[in-house]
Amino acid sequence: MSTPAFDDVCTRAREAVGAGKYQDGRSAYAEAVVLAPDSADAHYGLATCCFLLGDLESALKHFQEVVRLDPGRATAFINLGALLNRLGRQEDAIANLRKGLELDPRRAEGYYNLGIAYRQKGMPDLAVQAYREATRLNPRMADAFLNLGNVLLEAEKFSEAVTVYRQAIAVRPNFEKALHGLKNAEQALAEASKSDPTQAASPGQPAPGEAVGTTEVEGPSGFANVVERAETMESLLQVCLKQEEYCRDMVQVMEHDLARSLRDLSNSLIGKPAAGELELHVSAYEVSLQNLRNARHNLDTGTELIRQQGKRFIEA
Repeated sequence: MSTPAFDDVCTRAREAVGAGKYQDGRSAYAEAVVLAPDSADAHYGLATCCFLLGDLESALKHFQEVVRLDPGRATAFINLGALLNRLGRQEDAIANLRKGLELDPRRAEGYYNLGIAYRQKGMPDLAVQAYREATRLNPRMADAFLNLGNVLLEAEKFSEAVTVYRQAIAVRPNFEKALHGLKNAEQALAEASKSDPTQAASPGQPAPGEAVGTTEVEGPSGFANVVERAETMESLLQVCLKQEEYCRDMVQVMEHDLARSLRDLSNSLIGKPAAGELELHVSAYEVSLQNLRNARHNLDTGTELIRQQGKRFIEA
C-alpha cells in the first residue's frame, strides 16, 4: 500500500530521472524499494536507472523482480529480454521476449529485440521474420530496417537488402550505417548480376517508403525518337508525383504522432506518472519531433525533384 513517504520518494525519483540525474534517481528509487519491497513500479524505476547508468546486473535483478511482482506487464518482459541480449544470454532473452509479445503482440520493440537474439543465435530466417514484423508494426523504426538489411545481405539476398536499406534511409535520411549497407549491397548485387542477370534489380522502381532522391535515375540519352523520350520523362514525373504524395501523407502522420506525444508528455508533467513514465514520454516526444523533421525534409527534397523533372519534361 502506498504511503506519503513512499509517494514523496517516488516523486523525487521521477523528477531526478526527468532531469537526467540518473544516479539521484537510482538512490531515490532504492529508498522506495526499501519502503515498499513489493512495489513493481519502484523496482521498474530502479531497474531503468541502473540500466541507464550501465549497471546491467543490477538492472537485471530488478527487472526480474518486476515480472515476478507483476507478471502481466509486457514492457517489463521486453526490457528484460533486451537486457539479456546485451548480457549474451540469448536463450533467456528469447523466452522473455516471447512472453512479453504474448501479453502485447503490438510491441514492435519486442520483435526488434527478438530479431537481435535470433541473429546472434545464428538463426537468420527467424531473425528476418522478427525484423519484418517489427517494421510492419512500426514502419518508422529505422534500426529495424537496418538490421533486416544486414541479415539479408549476409544471406546474399542482395536485391532485398538494397530495398530494405533504402527504406531505412527513407525513415532516417543520412543514416550512415544504412548508407554504408546500401553501398555494399548494391556492389554485391552488381557483381552477382554479372554472372546471373536474374539477380539484377528492376531499374527505376522505388522501394515502398523510399525517400525521394535516394535513387539515382539515369536520364535518357541518345534517343532518336522524341516521342519515346517524352514518354520516358512523363513516367519519371509520375513516379516523382507519387513520391510527393507519399511524403505529404507521412508528414500528416508525423504531425499527428507529435501532437499525441506532446499531449502525453504534458499529462505526465501535470499528474503523477508511474516510475519511468516521464522519461518514456520525453523520449517519445523527441523521436516524434525528429521523425516530423525527416518527413518534411523528404517532402522538400521531393518537391524540388518534381520541379526539376517537370522542367526536363517540358524541354523534352
